[in-house]
Amino acid sequence: MKTLFIGSASGFAGKSLAAICLGKILQEKGLKVGFFKPFGTAPCMECDAVADEDAVNIKRILDLEDPVADISPLVLTHDLMMKVYKGELSGQKQAITSAYERICKGKDIVLIGGGRTISEGRALGVPSTELIKEYDWPCLVVDRFYNKVSIDILLAYKNILKDRMKGLILNRLEDHNRNYVEKLIVPFLAKQDIPVVGLIPNDTTLSAVSVNALCTALGGELLSAQHAGDMLVHNFVVGAMNVEQAHRRFRKRQNKAVITGGDRVDLQVAALETSTSLLILTGGISPHPMITAKAEELGVPVIVVSEDTMSVVGKIEELVGRPRMREQEKVDCALQLFRDNVDLSKLGF
Repeated sequence: MKTLFIGSASGFAGKSLAAICLGKILQEKGLKVGFFKPFGTAPCMECDAVADEDAVNIKRILDLEDPVADISPLVLTHDLMMKVYKGELSGQKQAITSAYERICKGKDIVLIGGGRTISEGRALGVPSTELIKEYDWPCLVVDRFYNKVSIDILLAYKNILKDRMKGLILNRLEDHNRNYVEKLIVPFLAKQDIPVVGLIPNDTTLSAVSVNALCTALGGELLSAQHAGDMLVHNFVVGAMNVEQAHRRFRKRQNKAVITGGDRVDLQVAALETSTSLLILTGGISPHPMITAKAEELGVPVIVVSEDTMSVVGKIEELVGRPRMREQEKVDCALQLFRDNVDLSKLGF
């Protein structure tokens, strides 16, 4: 049985993307794939039990048979961490070992999902670095390229992982950085014995947010076009200007979400007269019946939220900066990017 630990040097770097794409590609080759994430860092409720959101999502996308409680045995909830700090938690290493052994049964390969850093688990007395060493997991590091600081961190990872660091994927690479990275950074890293196996370009589809996800995150109410809940929204425009300025600005952006006050009927009309995918109305003010009817006719969802416009903008910025792989459109896009830009043969697949 093969294993591959997928880690990163920062949060939301693309570990889940890599796990999903690798899992899908290996399944297409007829291999029995397992997924294991020792530490669940995104608690959620699943079937009335606490689970890790990534574990739930990857289990669904890869159609895995293993119970989510085995896929991610330690979910780092507030209550669990309080027990850690008070010295009241025990048996965490055994919980990981037992779950991992169950996941491995009958598998050709197990992909192991790391945390935001390879130090994850140290507070629990089970750091990822020790698990990597104990189980001799080969490691794939996925990260974003920002600047020279990124390189320093990757070199530090190489120093820790040594020969177990089998490859690096630089994800969400901006076009203006690509030539620089290909001509200078990749050869430099190769000299440090860090093979770059993929350069994945940034794609706005992967950072887009679905209507349903927006509605949930904003604590809003979806009033029209409820069938469009899975639709991805790529662009956001704040409507807080006069109507003439709004028309000019709205015409420049296609398939956008317009965020404006529930009392700004003039801007809502202007938005619906241009290419608008979603209206987000702030201040807890329900739309005029004319707006609701027009939005329903056009198939444009309307979300009403209680918070003010700037608070809503802040929450949306946080969502966009933390892309999740939930929707099928995102999975399909990620798979194509992965196939086109990652050389799996360098990882032995």
